Amino acid sequence: MRRTRHLKKLYKILRKVRSYEEQMARLTDQELARLTDEFRTRLAGGETLDGILPEAFAAICEADWGSLLLTCRCWEALRCTKDAWQRCIQERGRP
Repeated sequence: MRRTRHLKKLYKILRKVRSYEEQMARLTDQELARLTDEFRTRLAGGETLDGILPEAFAAICEADWGSLLLTCRCWEALRCTKDAWQRCIQERGRP
């Protein structure tokens, strides 16, 4: 039961990550790189890690996908999903 609740929370975060896909795809490599400073500024300004987590993961996935020059997003989706899950579990602790 506890694991199910935990997975539902993680799925909610993952849906938010995926909601940024189109927005991140429009950014250039330089704009994606500048997001790191923006995220740091937002954290320093009091925003929580949970608050920036979905957007930050989406930026990481897009930057990673762009650097590999893959022609099929299915590979990106599998890798990004796995990385996002691992990071969320590390940040929140295992159920």
